[in-house]
Amino acid sequence: MPDFNPARPIWSRRWLLLFAAAAVCLLPSAARANGAMGLALATFAWTPWLCYVAVTVIFEAVALGRWLRVPTGRALLCSLGANLLTAILGGSVSGFVCAIFGFYGGRLNPNPFGQSLLLFTVFGIVSALIEACCWMRATAFRRGAVFLPSLIVHLVGVPLGLAILLLPARPYGGLESQVYVTRVYYFFQQDLTNALQSFIDEHGALPSAATYEALLIVLQPRFHRFRHDPDLWAAAYVPHYNRFDTTEMRREPMGWNARASGHRLSDHPEKTLWLIRSRRDGQCEGLVLKHSGVQRSNSAKELGY
Repeated sequence: MPDFNPARPIWSRRWLLLFAAAAVCLLPSAARANGAMGLALATFAWTPWLCYVAVTVIFEAVALGRWLRVPTGRALLCSLGANLLTAILGGSVSGFVCAIFGFYGGRLNPNPFGQSLLLFTVFGIVSALIEACCWMRATAFRRGAVFLPSLIVHLVGVPLGLAILLLPARPYGGLESQVYVTRVYYFFQQDLTNALQSFIDEHGALPSAATYEALLIVLQPRFHRFRHDPDLWAAAYVPHYNRFDTTEMRREPMGWNARASGHRLSDHPEKTLWLIRSRRDGQCEGLVLKHSGVQRSNSAKELGY
């Protein structure tokens, strides 16, 4: 079996210059954290993420170093450089991936555990190929002989990485924030506000509905962007995901004012009436009826808190 090549530098001057140029050009894009490994950064909390990165670098250095017979120090340097390279490249293209495919399971109702498992498996395969090129420079192996060990080590690293990232009982804080923005800001401010206003203008009263979820069913024909979304019901809940959740579990329903059900504007034309409300991380968001118009509000007083 070929041993490592001590005379062959891991990073030649040309490769270092190219790597530095790529880092300068791509690092801002990677820092946006929007998909691929960027999506992972925007999904999990920073503390378990940094632990995951450290364990991954060490694990790949030890596993691949022993498999390819590379000394420990050189293997650690190679693993660190290879992971940095794939992080930059993955983060730079991740925004396009996220924009094209969106969340696994839908933007209103993603699949947290399934998305994470798919994300790490796919990225593990891709990074195995990229990092194999880096490990070739530390050994006398050819690409094919390095790729298989790299692939196996990366796939073994998937459950190891998820075990670290899923240690918190509620690990998907970043994903919860993204879904909350979709359900509240995009949905509240666009489809829901316009649909409610259209119904009021037509009937002179608010829809009759016992819950917010029932209200969505009544107004669904008036929606635009989300009219045909099969997971529209999920918009009635504040995202709250535990480790192995694969869908919205309805743990925190958003508030719907039962007194507003069927309310006629002619009864109280000047009264401010809260309609829908939610609270997350101390911030209030909701819709109120004011002067016959549906308006967004983040006032705790107006929303009845």
